[in-house]
Amino acid sequence: MPPPTPAAKKDTERSIPVPPLGKLTYLASHEHQVLPQLTEAAKQFSKVTDMDGQLRERFQEVDTFSKTIPPLEAVKAEFAKTKDGVKNEAQSLQDIEVIVKTIRSLLSQIGNAAAAAHKNLLITEDDLKAANDLQRAKELRSRLDLGPLGKLIMSANKAAGAWAKAEADPIGAVGAALDLTENLLSAMGLDTLNQQIHSLEEEAGKLTWKSAIAKFKLAEQNLKDLQDAHANLVEPFKKAKDQYAFRKKDLPQAFDADNKKKKGKFYFQSMTDLSDRLKKYREFAQQAVTGAYHATESIHKMQGARGTDWMANASQDKDILEKMVTVSKRATERAIHERDGADAHIKIVQKQIDELEVLLSKTGL
Repeated sequence: MPPPTPAAKKDTERSIPVPPLGKLTYLASHEHQVLPQLTEAAKQFSKVTDMDGQLRERFQEVDTFSKTIPPLEAVKAEFAKTKDGVKNEAQSLQDIEVIVKTIRSLLSQIGNAAAAAHKNLLITEDDLKAANDLQRAKELRSRLDLGPLGKLIMSANKAAGAWAKAEADPIGAVGAALDLTENLLSAMGLDTLNQQIHSLEEEAGKLTWKSAIAKFKLAEQNLKDLQDAHANLVEPFKKAKDQYAFRKKDLPQAFDADNKKKKGKFYFQSMTDLSDRLKKYREFAQQAVTGAYHATESIHKMQGARGTDWMANASQDKDILEKMVTVSKRATERAIHERDGADAHIKIVQKQIDELEVLLSKTGL
C-alpha cells in the first residue's frame, strides 16, 4: 500500500492596510511581485485623502480671512475720512487719462508709418522688369527682410488696442498696456532697417532702377515718421509708467498708514494678503490634482496588469481597489474645481484692488 500523499502547503495570506477602506490581502507567494506596487498604491491613496482633507481646511482658512475685510460701504466711509494729502495724491492718478490718449495716438502713428513702409518696400514683378539688370534686381529684392517690420506692425497694433481699453478704463487696464508698449519699444530695431534700406537704395541707383529708388525713398520717410513718433512716445510713456508704479505701491501704503493712525478697519494690505493666500491655496490644489492623478494611475496598475491571482480575498480586494479609484477620481475633480476657483478669485481680488484705488482717487476733498 503506497504511502499517503502529503497535503499541499497552504499559501500564507498577508495584507496591507488602506484606511479607512480596510485591508488589501495578497498571497505570500506573490509578495515579491505585488508588494512594492501595493505599498505605493496605498501610500498614494493615503496622500490623496490627506490632501483632500487639508484642501477643505485651507479653504476655510482663506474664507475666514476674507470675511475680516470690511464691506464696501465701510471702506467708502474710511476713504472719506482719510487725510487730504492722500486724497490729493489719489486724485492725481486721474491725470493719466490725458497721457493714455497721447500714447494711443502715437502708437497708431507708429503702426500706420510701419504699415506704409512695409507697403512701399514690396517690390513687384513690374518693378523688377523696370530694372536694367533683372537678375541683380531679383538678388537685391531677396535681401530685403520685411519680417521685423511685419512684427513691428503687429506689436504696434496690439499695443494701441491695449491703450484703447485703457482709455475706457484708465486705471484698471494700464498695466497690460504698459507691458505691451515696453515690449514694442525694446524690439523696434529701426537703425538696422534704415541701414539696410539705405544700402539697397544705393545699389538700386547703380542699376538706374527708378521705381525701386522711389519706393525706398518713401519707405525712408515712413521710417523717419515712425522714429519721430517713437521719440515723442518716450516721455508720456515714462510718465504713465511712473504714475502706475505709484498707484500700485505708494498710494495704498499712504492710505494704510493714515488709516492705521485712525484705527480704521480697512487696509489695502489685507487685500494683497488675501491674494497671496489664494495663490498659495491654488498651488496646494494643483499639488492635490497631481497627487490624485498619480494615485489613480498606480491603482489602475494593480487592477489591470496583475489580474487577481495574487489576491487572497479577490472579492474584498477588488471592492477596495474600486473604492480607491472612485475616491481618487472624486478628489481629482474637487482639486481641479478648487484650483480653477482660486484662479478666478485671484483675478477678482486684483480687480477689486484696482477698483478700490480708483474709488479712492475719486474721493472728494
